[in-house]
Amino acid sequence: MVRSIGCNPAAGAATEPIQRTLQMKNSTVLIALIAGIGLSACEKPTVVAVPVEPIVVQGQPGPRGPMGMQGSQGNQGNTGYQGADGSQGAQGYQGNQGESGATGMQGHQGMQGNQGNQGNRGLKGDTGSAAPLM
Repeated sequence: MVRSIGCNPAAGAATEPIQRTLQMKNSTVLIALIAGIGLSACEKPTVVAVPVEPIVVQGQPGPRGPMGMQGSQGNQGNTGYQGADGSQGAQGYQGNQGESGATGMQGHQGMQGNQGNQGNRGLKGDTGSAAPLM
């Protein structure tokens, strides 16, 4: 049997011995369940006080103030990164045809060739027969 636990866990709430018929494997679960119930009973609802903001009614704007002094010059910015390489350009057009070349000069006269060798003597031909008249 379990005694009731007060709302103040620091007060040292004690429990009476648990019956011996309860098995050991269930004792840890039972202790965790009792501890959870005991701690949740001590929670108090949280009340948050929301401050009320005063409502401000705007009036007419006042006259414009004097012009302020010019600000000091700013620092020079960092150098930018180098850009990416550009794409390859389009192919160019065909160029104009060149002018015709000048006519060349006439060449020198060639040298006279050597005289050729005498040819071989031909073979003797066959004797012919009389041809029939018609």
